[in-house]
Amino acid sequence: MRSDVSIQVISLSSDCKKRDSVSAVLDSYNLNYSFYDAVNGKELSAIEYFYHCNNNDYFFNRKSILTPGEVGCKLSHLKILEDFVNNQSDYNWLCVLEDDISLKCDLNIVFNNLSEIFSKSIIHLGGQEGLNSKNRVVKSFKGSFDKLNYYKVLPITLRWLYRTCGYIVSKEIALEMLSIFKKNNIPADNWRYIVKKSSVRDFIFCDVVTHPVDLSGSSIEAERGV
Repeated sequence: MRSDVSIQVISLSSDCKKRDSVSAVLDSYNLNYSFYDAVNGKELSAIEYFYHCNNNDYFFNRKSILTPGEVGCKLSHLKILEDFVNNQSDYNWLCVLEDDISLKCDLNIVFNNLSEIFSKSIIHLGGQEGLNSKNRVVKSFKGSFDKLNYYKVLPITLRWLYRTCGYIVSKEIALEMLSIFKKNNIPADNWRYIVKKSSVRDFIFCDVVTHPVDLSGSSIEAERGV
């Protein structure tokens, strides 16, 4: 794989089973990655939770309060973006994965085709299994990474695109996302809000990552009642 992509896997430090499982997947494609300890929203102090729980975008799922899982997820992604921007000067791209994913194909296909044309994009890597909302996301064919098709998502339909189980951003967009997460209390997968508040030019969808259809292991989606 190219040397300027930082792959960070968000995972609870105590979840050895998930770490072993995702390691087996990534190792099979010879990917270099690091684990980043997730923030467990259920273990936040009451003060910290209430500081972050007021949702700045009510229209995302029509609710005013973020769940503990959503707060923990947002803080996890904030911290990983912050570390990438401030401490990883050797990398131009960040790929964030969550620990319950699998892969449909080699991620190196995407990495090896990253270029300046994607520097103002968010590349969402899929993982929409089990969500009825995926049928409401309108996509148009944009191109291909060595025969792996990718699509541009119609911005108005981003409200129906969920999850942060896999995405790629340039350092420029990572910095903007970090600023948004610091200034706003929103779920990490409120992609419409992120695009609206940033200079993202294209929101790209490339179906590489798979997410378990059985959602019982996802605390966020259990709280959401998905």
